[in-house]
Amino acid sequence: MSKNLPAVPLLERYLPVIRNWDRYNSTLPVPVDVIPALRAAISPPAKPKEVGGAVLKLLGSFPTASTIADPKMFTEVMIDHLLRRYPIAVIGAAVDEAPARFKWIPSVKEMLELCDEFHRPRRELLRRLEEMEALHRSNQRREREIADRRDRIEKALAGAPKELRPGPGEFEIASDFVAQQLLCRVSPRFDRWQEALALGDPRALHLVRRGFLAAVLVKANMPPAQVLELLAEAERDIGAVVARVAELPTDPDRPTAPEVDAAVKAMLRPAFAFLFAS
Repeated sequence: MSKNLPAVPLLERYLPVIRNWDRYNSTLPVPVDVIPALRAAISPPAKPKEVGGAVLKLLGSFPTASTIADPKMFTEVMIDHLLRRYPIAVIGAAVDEAPARFKWIPSVKEMLELCDEFHRPRRELLRRLEEMEALHRSNQRREREIADRRDRIEKALAGAPKELRPGPGEFEIASDFVAQQLLCRVSPRFDRWQEALALGDPRALHLVRRGFLAAVLVKANMPPAQVLELLAEAERDIGAVVARVAELPTDPDRPTAPEVDAAVKAMLRPAFAFLFAS
């Protein structure tokens, strides 16, 4: 445990994590519910009696303290400023350091600056906790938005026209495939597609059908020529082709023939177009 930091088990557990927060690439190794306790352990509020004792010790450390015009006012002002800003460990460290730092009794401003110096490591830890808390809030808000949109998508899919309504499991397979084509699920274009689905946009529904069909055919256990025939037929009646390939055996490790890859991309290009429109 660092000098002047309390030996609280919770703080001992999470202090290395807080210090190395920048290395975690925006992950959240500290649960949101323990952050208030960590904040209190890092910078616990000082008690008036403790601060009063520290200020008396400060005055006793300087013979020139007797030259203060109004010792009572000086003491009250010093206590008030220190009490509102720092934990007692920081105040105590500053009081111990003051005789070596100052020839004359330090002013309130000088003591605040000295306390700031000792408080800086704690303030950095508190800043990192604030960042973690903000990221937790952002993630929670994002999760609520995703859950709400998922509900709206389910309703939109259930109410879609029969020719565009996906069968069991088709939407999940299509989503995985579309995410791969867009590189990830957190891309703005994937979000645009999901929001369009939630609104029942026919273009987004067409992409579900084509995405599912593409996902199956690129890994289908059939000759490339047969896959190309199905893709050509899909241009005339995609619903019929989707129904035929729904139970088609696939091999995830099967390499995609170049001609099949080109034909699938050609089929998808019009379906993806609205996601790339400005």
